[in-house]
Amino acid sequence: MRRNRVAAKRASGSVKLGTKITPSRPTGVSTFEYLLSTAGQLLGEVGFEGLSTNLICKRAGMTPPALYRYFPNKYAVLQELGRRLMRAQDYAVFAWMAEGGLNSSSLAATVESNRRLQTEVNTITRRQPGGIWIMRAMRAVPLLHAVRIESRDLVARRLAKALQPQYPNLSHHAALDGSHVRCHRNGPRGAGAGSANHRRGMLDGVSVLRAAAPALSRRSHDPLKAPRRLPKTGAG
Repeated sequence: MRRNRVAAKRASGSVKLGTKITPSRPTGVSTFEYLLSTAGQLLGEVGFEGLSTNLICKRAGMTPPALYRYFPNKYAVLQELGRRLMRAQDYAVFAWMAEGGLNSSSLAATVESNRRLQTEVNTITRRQPGGIWIMRAMRAVPLLHAVRIESRDLVARRLAKALQPQYPNLSHHAALDGSHVRCHRNGPRGAGAGSANHRRGMLDGVSVLRAAAPALSRRSHDPLKAPRRLPKTGAG
């Protein structure tokens, strides 16, 4: 496993990612979606290290040229699967925000609201074929790190924008830092750990931002006195 990670890291500068073309005709869309669905199912059986384009083609009953028409390699397939999973998780967070998830009246209500969101995110991950392995791939394969980071940054910006009206004296930079806090930390190992840690980091960031906001607001007018980091929480 370590050798595979090293090889992937060395090849990161030469491996092409992204789809070659986006199908528009019904037959092309059907083939595209079937290849992704097959890849997701195989991930649950062999993991991302055992996945290969030949294995996908064999299971899908297609020739390699059919797959290479859309994807240059297995990492491009994993990238597309990762983006779809991240998008589904992001939408769950945005829906939670729209429903008042950031407006809890007490600490207990905040914990319960965050728990409901985490349950929904984990359900989304488990519902997608190969979802847990997709999360693991995005954490373990350097080529795929950007997919998770793009999602994290998008959610952090939305959280910071939504929280700033509650703390008008808090600088945008401080709010964004609060939304980002702990997202780089490693979470518990095991099934779904990547998904759980990715979103739990966001939720912990919200809690830390709320706790630190009064002090930060008082000092935000003077950038030289602004704290370099937010206080740590007891979790993790």
